[in-house]
Amino acid sequence: MDIKNNILISGCGGGYDIFVGLPLYFKLTHMGYTCYLASFGSADNLNLDKIGSFYVVTPNKQSGLEMIFPEQLLANTLGVNVYLYSDYNLATLKSGYQTLIHELNINTTIIVDGGCDSLLTGDEINLASPLEDYMTLAAVRDINNCYLLCCGVDVEFQTHDNIEGILEQDFNHAMSYLSPVDCGRYNLEDSDTPYVQKYIDTVLACIPERTLINSSIICSIWGIEGPYRPAWMVNRFGNNKFLIRHTTANWYIFLTEDICRRNKLLPHIVKLDRWQDIDDFITNYNDSRYHCDDY
Repeated sequence: MDIKNNILISGCGGGYDIFVGLPLYFKLTHMGYTCYLASFGSADNLNLDKIGSFYVVTPNKQSGLEMIFPEQLLANTLGVNVYLYSDYNLATLKSGYQTLIHELNINTTIIVDGGCDSLLTGDEINLASPLEDYMTLAAVRDINNCYLLCCGVDVEFQTHDNIEGILEQDFNHAMSYLSPVDCGRYNLEDSDTPYVQKYIDTVLACIPERTLINSSIICSIWGIEGPYRPAWMVNRFGNNKFLIRHTTANWYIFLTEDICRRNKLLPHIVKLDRWQDIDDFITNYNDSRYHCDDY
């Protein structure tokens, strides 16, 4: 990666995506880089300051908002501001990124996906809920020096919360056409151990039962493999277990322009704005009216 100072690390869909990028955030800040955290999540009508269309979530343990959205939990735990987009329109998301990058003088943008929806082309079987991921890709695809970090990709292969997992062969097929600029594994056995341990501590301090992806990554870091359910997930999953693999803690970094180039839905999504229209388009993509085989 061509890392330059003033780095924006931004979750690309769902409030806990940004947590997946925390080991990198901790490492880069320790190295002396100025890093900012942002997220794309649900939190409407907040009485918070804004930069463009991003709310500025400040550390405030008296707000009561930490029980509503994880960005407040993260801000409180780390003692830093977290920038939150929640308007769900593509035009304001794109302009919001542009404003945030300008105001914070950002030189490197890293969007973060817990899972693998952002890596897929859009026509895979059992594609789950990539609305926010694809909206983010559409919003940042013209940003210079922009990267995508993914971790916990194999968690998406299994059924959970009544959502069928994608086919592993579909993911492997998509990956066969992609070349990461960097890759590795979060673990507690090398020079990155302090940053990974701080990531674990942060997730566990922020209601971890809400995040299957990060919970699975942590279990994999701890060396757990096979069917498993950590104690903090019992209220959500009961006695049900989910599959932990050694590869669950693997991370990959790609140029977003490479990801966007292969996504078959983005040429259509960029022509839309309202999230409802984008969601309908994704749902109906396999109809012949929408399919773009020549892309």
